[in-house]
Amino acid sequence: MNALESQGLVELVGWEDRAELSVLEGRPVRWSGRLTPYGHDLRLRLAEQVRAASCDHGIKRWQRYLTQEQMEPVAYGLWLHRMTGAAAEANRLAREYGVAHSPAPGLDVR
Repeated sequence: MNALESQGLVELVGWEDRAELSVLEGRPVRWSGRLTPYGHDLRLRLAEQVRAASCDHGIKRWQRYLTQEQMEPVAYGLWLHRMTGAAAEANRLAREYGVAHSPAPGLDVR
């Protein structure tokens, strides 16, 4: 979460909102985050990509044909996913298609 916050994609939720979430969830919510406008924009662009995908039931995989321009935000989304500890998708995109996102030099993503 800290890495996404440092990227300006999410912001941590204050104690008032966490208290309200705790009531709605019926359990204590110790931390939470919400998308910033920048993170929200990214989410909308990625949602468009997902809607255009189709499932090949023969190989049990989702497929989406992308232009080079479209591959860059997908690589960025997979990099964000990797920040949560799941790197398989980002590694496969880099290995098979040579597309990977790298944060700007000097940017702390821990």
